[in-house]
Amino acid sequence: MTQQTEAESVARSPAGARPDQQSWWKTVLRKGPLAIFASALPGGVNYAIILFLSFNQPPQEAGIFRILISIFAMANLFALSESQKIYIRAVAQNDRTAGAALFMNQTVFALALFLACATALFLGAAIEGGRFEYARAIIIVTAISAVYTPTQSYMAYFQSKRWFLGLAVTETLKYGSALSAFVLATTNGVNTSVAVYIQLAVRAAWNVIFFLIFARQFIDFSVLRERTMTLLGVRSASEARMISLAVVAPGVLEHLDKFVLGAAHGIAAVGVYALGYSTGRFLYNILKPATYVFWRGYVDQMPPLRTLAIVCVGFSAFGAAMAAAFIAAVKFIPAMEAFRDSQYVTVILFLSWGVALADAIYTQSYSINKDRSARDVLVANVTGALIAMPLIIAGGFVPAPGAAMIVLALYYPVRHLAIMGTLWRLDAHHRKRNAA
Repeated sequence: MTQQTEAESVARSPAGARPDQQSWWKTVLRKGPLAIFASALPGGVNYAIILFLSFNQPPQEAGIFRILISIFAMANLFALSESQKIYIRAVAQNDRTAGAALFMNQTVFALALFLACATALFLGAAIEGGRFEYARAIIIVTAISAVYTPTQSYMAYFQSKRWFLGLAVTETLKYGSALSAFVLATTNGVNTSVAVYIQLAVRAAWNVIFFLIFARQFIDFSVLRERTMTLLGVRSASEARMISLAVVAPGVLEHLDKFVLGAAHGIAAVGVYALGYSTGRFLYNILKPATYVFWRGYVDQMPPLRTLAIVCVGFSAFGAAMAAAFIAAVKFIPAMEAFRDSQYVTVILFLSWGVALADAIYTQSYSINKDRSARDVLVANVTGALIAMPLIIAGGFVPAPGAAMIVLALYYPVRHLAIMGTLWRLDAHHRKRNAA
C-alpha cells in the first residue's frame, strides 16, 4: 500500500466505523513525527523565547514579547490565514485556478489591514501604552504580516502532498534562523520589541523564498494576471473568507486575555501569565499538528466518533497526570520557583488537553471536508466565543492578579467544549433533515 492510500483508507472509512489500525499506525509512524516537528516549531520557538526572557529578564519583557506575538497572530487571522485548509483541498484536486484565487484573496485582505492601520495611525487614532508604542507595533507587525501571510501557502502544498520531510527542512531553516536572530539581538543590547520585529522579518523573508520556489506548482499565475480581482468571487475564495471569518472571533479572544490582563494589572503580569499559559499549551501545540497527517483524507471523510472519544478521554487522563506532576515539581524543586505565580493557569490548560485536541480534530476536519458547510464552522466558533466571553470580561475585574489569571485561563476549555458541542448539533440537524 502506498503512503497516500494508507492515509486515505483510514479517512474514507464509514463514519463511526473502526479504522484499519495497522494503516493508521503506519501513517502516524511514517509521517507523524515529521509533521509534528515541522508544525510545532512556531509554538516551540515562542516558548523557548518566553523561557529565555522569563529566566533572564524582568517579567515585563516576556509580557512585551507575548503582546507583540498576539498582535501578529491577530493580524494573520484578519489576513485570512485559515485559507491554508482550502489550499490543501485545491492542491489535492489539482486546481491551480483556486490557488490563484486564494493567493489574491489573502493578498487583498493583508494589504487592506495594513493600510487601515496605517491610516488610523496617520489620523492619530492609535493608542500608546506600556513600555512600547502600540501604534508603532501595530503598523510594523501588520506590514510584516502583509508579506508573511500570503506567502505562507507553500506549507499547504507540502501538507497536501504529504512531503513532511521537505516541510521539516524548510521550517527548521525559517524558525531556527528567527530564534537565532532574536537571541543574538537581545544579547547585544537590542530591546525586546525590536528583537521581535527582527525575528518576524526573518520568518517573512524565508516565506518569500519558499513561495517563489514552490508557488508555480499550485498557483496559475497566468489566471492571476488575466482575471485579477474577479478571482475574489470564485468558490474557493469565498469559502476561505467564510472559514477565516469563522475563526476570527475565537482567535481574537484567544489573545484578548493578555490585553485584558495587561490593562488591569500591568505588562509584568502578562509576562507571568505568558509563562504559565505557554507551558500549559506547549504539548497541545505539539500534538495538534499530528492531525495534519490526515487532513488530505478529511477532504473526503470525517474522522470516526470512536477516534474523537479516544482522543478526548486519553489526553484528559494524561493531562491530569501531568498536572499532578507539575504541582509537585513546583512545590519541591527550587528551579521551578518561576512557575509558582502562574501554576494554576498551567494546570487548567493541562486538564483541557483532551477536549482541546478532540475539538481541533473535529473542527479542522469539518472545515476541510467537501460535504460540510463552512457556515457551520462560522456559527460554531462565534457561539463558542460568545459563551466563553464572560470569562474574559470577568478577568478584567478580578482585583488579584493570580485569581484573574485563573479566570482568564478557564476560557480555553469552555470555548473548546462550546464549539465542538455546537458543531456536533448542527451536523446532526443536517443529517436528520437530509434523511427526511
